[in-house]
Amino acid sequence: MTVIKFPNKKKNLEDSLKSTIHEMTVKFDALNKLYNILDEYEDNLEEIQEDYNTTLEEYIRFVGADNVPVQYLEYSNKVRVGINEDGGFTLTFEDYGDEED
Repeated sequence: MTVIKFPNKKKNLEDSLKSTIHEMTVKFDALNKLYNILDEYEDNLEEIQEDYNTTLEEYIRFVGADNVPVQYLEYSNKVRVGINEDGGFTLTFEDYGDEED
């Protein structure tokens, strides 16, 4: 005698939910690990950038604001760009006060 099993809708739905919960748990755990790594990188980069800003400020004082290559300003978070009325721009290093054209 053969027993025919009929689909159990409730069990199928529960199995699907459990499987999806497991998959999401794994992904959320991985995502949380990535967020923690990103947070560590941001903290480390912030320290490096503070050191860079200190060195850049010392460099600006040493060579004069007009003699600083623009590429040195790219990674500083203390450089501010202002637009002049004549359409030109002014670069200002925060905490220093001298301006670069």
